[in-house]
Amino acid sequence: MLTAAGEARPRTFRGGRGGMTVSIVTLLWRNERYAPAFMASLEAAARLDGRSIELIAVENGPDGRAAADALLAAVADADHIELAIHRASENLGFAGGANRGCAAATGDVLVVANLDLEFDPEFIVRLGDVEGLLATPAFVAPMVTSPIGHSGGDVIDANPLRRDRFHRHLALGEPVHPGDRVPAANGSCLIFGRSLYDRRGAAVGGVFDEEYHSYYEDVDLFWWADRQAIPTWWVPSIRVHHHQGGSFGGKFRFEDRTPRLRASVMANYRLTVWRHAKRPMDVATWLLGEVGYLVKCLKCSGPAGAATYARSWPLSIRRLRTMRSRRGSWR
Repeated sequence: MLTAAGEARPRTFRGGRGGMTVSIVTLLWRNERYAPAFMASLEAAARLDGRSIELIAVENGPDGRAAADALLAAVADADHIELAIHRASENLGFAGGANRGCAAATGDVLVVANLDLEFDPEFIVRLGDVEGLLATPAFVAPMVTSPIGHSGGDVIDANPLRRDRFHRHLALGEPVHPGDRVPAANGSCLIFGRSLYDRRGAAVGGVFDEEYHSYYEDVDLFWWADRQAIPTWWVPSIRVHHHQGGSFGGKFRFEDRTPRLRASVMANYRLTVWRHAKRPMDVATWLLGEVGYLVKCLKCSGPAGAATYARSWPLSIRRLRTMRSRRGSWR
């Protein structure tokens, strides 16, 4: 079922296991090639569980129109998906787009999922297994597989994650068991319930501070959760496959980005540390991280890279000031 953005629609979800309702939020921006597989896998998961799923797709400016058209074509074969496309006149970034989609969602459980994901057939069924966890302020970390770095087959990709000493998300690197509490989930598939969403919204106005636009918003989110003693539970029976770099032709490394995007990455890096660092060691490792980014910029672009690094500093300050102006605080 399709509804246009802004239209009122009846609550027609059919409750599956446990009766909870599920909303999937995804963002559309130069990622149209993944829409058919995303839709087909979500429909298969919804059909197996026997419930209708609300899919909120945010068209992030004109570059999201092709993906919106691809979803519209694919939803014609989906009997268990209620699709609503929200069209933004400009690219709101991951942070702003996710906020727009979550604000429109009506489900008890919210899943912010990249369009370059494919859902395991039991994805919705397994959400029903953790309904009790999702009724509390908590995240559920699914298993995310990816083909990146291998010539064939799937590999576990950064499941689950941790914040390293330079304040970036990397693989946890130690054994974990189903049900364990872990530091962070993979940002390609964020799973949480209304209780968490309401608490986060009261703190920053949405899932993310929109000033981040894109990059490091997931590090900020889970660093905040750690400070608030909000748990993230490792549930590997909930699975998705992530193609990675779906909006950039499979390229997702720092050196693959344009100078403008590199500046945004670095601006958000220090903004995140400024907001959360409490210990002297956090500050010391942040400064080492700054040196690392400067070296990367020089390797990518030589002297022009140094200029890119320099431009990232006033960008951090502008975002901090905008954040403080919008909600009265930047922490």
